[in-house]
Amino acid sequence: MLPSVFRVKRKKDFDNLFSQNAQSSSSQFCILKKAPNALTISRFGFMISTKTAPSAVLRNRLKRQLSEIIRLNIKKIKTGYDVVLIIKRLAVGKKQSELAVDLMGLLAKSRLLQ
Repeated sequence: MLPSVFRVKRKKDFDNLFSQNAQSSSSQFCILKKAPNALTISRFGFMISTKTAPSAVLRNRLKRQLSEIIRLNIKKIKTGYDVVLIIKRLAVGKKQSELAVDLMGLLAKSRLLQ
């Protein structure tokens, strides 16, 4: 699981990511929104709607899978950003390896990899 210091938790931080200064990128399974923060680390948040995955079990499983992918690759990710991943319906039921390829491609596309 991704350590607590690497997670976006407060509503204020999520609101900042949905303001006009946040940049967006999209892939097959996710939409990524990023905004700079004043910290020496990058933090991540996940959003999965009930329309995307009606079951709480599925939503939490996707969050755990994506959190683990980020935890394993945290040293490759640039610091100083708040990032929110909005999960699309296509991601439900995919293997973690497929999600990892998609997420790492999305991070590279949005210039968050070192």
